[in-house]
Amino acid sequence: AYQGYYDDALGITWLADADYARTTGYTEDGRMTWLASLGWLASLNAASHLGVDNWRLPTVVDTDLPGCTGQSFAGTDCGWNVDVSTSEMAHLFHDTLGNSAAYDSDGGWTGCYLNLPNGCLANTGPFSNVAAYGYFSGTTYAPDANDVWMFNFHSGSQYNELKTGE
Repeated sequence: AYQGYYDDALGITWLADADYARTTGYTEDGRMTWLASLGWLASLNAASHLGVDNWRLPTVVDTDLPGCTGQSFAGTDCGWNVDVSTSEMAHLFHDTLGNSAAYDSDGGWTGCYLNLPNGCLANTGPFSNVAAYGYFSGTTYAPDANDVWMFNFHSGSQYNELKTGE
């Protein structure tokens, strides 16, 4: 099994186990607040996990100030089919893994959201324990510092969420 996956398009390495915090017993169920996830990453960096000491959460470029006022269907930072050049998780979901979002770029319902249990997460590639739920980015949501950008692997959408959520 792979421990890491180097994404040559982004020039970054992903942990191959998407639920590594649970797998290693850091958390019981893998769920963490945003702040707790930063602490977990600090522990990986302190241990130079896989010889790496700069693990981080994926980034998002916040392009639509004043923020997510409505869900779009393509080309922005909020909604479905977001610009993969501004979101590392969108790039992973769509380009690397080849998954579709719940809506196409014209706003048409794709139906993948209804596929149980993983919705639009049809392909996980070389990764293990990828869950069809939201993952935090490392980027604070500019209009509200209590929120962070999140990518949902069930619907293929990106949105803002409270940092205190799990």
